[in-house]
Amino acid sequence: MNKIFSRPTCLKDKVFRYCPGCSHGVLHRIIAETIDLFGVRDRTIGIAPVGCAVFAYDYFDIDMIEVPHGRPPAIATGMKRSRPQSVIFSYQGDGDLAAIGTAEIVQAAARRETVDVRGDGRNGLRSVGQLDAERRDRHGGGAGHASSLRAA
Repeated sequence: MNKIFSRPTCLKDKVFRYCPGCSHGVLHRIIAETIDLFGVRDRTIGIAPVGCAVFAYDYFDIDMIEVPHGRPPAIATGMKRSRPQSVIFSYQGDGDLAAIGTAEIVQAAARRETVDVRGDGRNGLRSVGQLDAERRDRHGGGAGHASSLRAA
């Protein structure tokens, strides 16, 4: 049998503990596949703030830094300036990136910093997905039911 699908090498073999309906698992896979595709795993550093995004260190097999809410662009700037050969990315939720971290990301963009910021933009999606999962639990679908694991 031909293997057509496998886990990216920079994604640890662990079960995700995120809520049903959340898109973190999909986003982790896309980021891990991209890191593997470009062959930059050995020089990649991820930055994640507190909140759900902080668990990224559990799943990526790369160097990760945990930082306060809204501050990943500032930390990414310092990391990139001190380690210009590294691939630096931040992994932030939309509240972290576009609410408490608005000034940080706007200033990083204004300075034309060479860091990659990944906002998962899932707050609305997560809420709808979790509500969908909760509705299915009450009406017989269960949290493990395949249709409850999608973000609407």
